[in-house]
Amino acid sequence: MKKTPTQGRSRQTVDALIEATGRVIGERGWPGATTNHIAARAGVSVGSLYQYFDSRDDLLAALVEREQRRFMERLDATIPTLLHGDARSGIRKLLEIAFEECQSEEALFAELTNHWRATGTGEFADTLDTHILDALRLFLGRFYDVYEPMDAPTVSFMLTNGAVTVITRFFAVRPKGVSRDKLLDELTELYAGYFERKLRPV
Repeated sequence: MKKTPTQGRSRQTVDALIEATGRVIGERGWPGATTNHIAARAGVSVGSLYQYFDSRDDLLAALVEREQRRFMERLDATIPTLLHGDARSGIRKLLEIAFEECQSEEALFAELTNHWRATGTGEFADTLDTHILDALRLFLGRFYDVYEPMDAPTVSFMLTNGAVTVITRFFAVRPKGVSRDKLLDELTELYAGYFERKLRPV
């Protein structure tokens, strides 16, 4: 963003442009999402758009930052509760949150997944991995006498990127015969099973 809004009306314009970016990408796809389409959807002139953003890439970066912030805020609010439960219930809850967030903007996330190289949205997974790593270290510190030692960075990377890839691809391609609930069940079984195999002998 080349100009930071300081007044309420300017902030509303920027918010409208970011929201319109998500809607236009979801409807027209990333290749077909132009600044003209975005400005029209936001109800402003293209000139107004360029007062704040240099290009649609800048708009996309602002959109991804907004979605990332929303997701992380929800995740951060949930983590304290997860630290008082077992690994299986915690993993299930995290997967449900990820599904709900993707489903709320299904067309957008599907399009970004299909064009992740062009859109450069891989940073989302990197930020999520950092959050999950912090939560995992807190969890393992709390239950150090319950689980065998684990390589937290490797486990976090495995959990985060595996889940993100599967969930976003689910919404991008809607694989035949695969339901949301069944996928949740199997992912939970896969990841929780890893933790349960690391339980110390009683």
